Amino acid sequence: MKTPQLNEEEGSLELGQFVHVNKRQEEGIEFFIQHPVTMDDTTMRVVVAGPDSSRRKAAQRRYINNRIKKKKMKLDAEDIDRESKSVLAQCIISWSGFVLNGKSLECTPENVLMVFEQFPWIHDQIDERANDRTDFFKS
Repeated sequence: MKTPQLNEEEGSLELGQFVHVNKRQEEGIEFFIQHPVTMDDTTMRVVVAGPDSSRRKAAQRRYINNRIKKKKMKLDAEDIDRESKSVLAQCIISWSGFVLNGKSLECTPENVLMVFEQFPWIHDQIDERANDRTDFFKS
């Protein structure tokens, strides 16, 4: 990553150099899921939107609005875990290479949530990358 550009006159940070970040968060970043033991890249490829993307914000707002409508302001750990996984699932723009029992898994919210539940190491890798703004600053 390049060193941030400073305005020589004032010593201030030039924000214009970060304008591309919003576009990258909407388009998503692509990466391969790593094998849980060897950490080698697998054939499973994911494209995930960023933590500040409109996709993420809309998903979060839907859950908050739903809670407000139902007047369910108290949450338990299960609610928070379920909502967090569901929001992340909605941030996955596409995936490929996901095969279970010899069948290719289409990238649907249901399949994503099933993979998250059955294979937590996959969830953790996607969650880590989706929430790391650093990846979205790279050009």
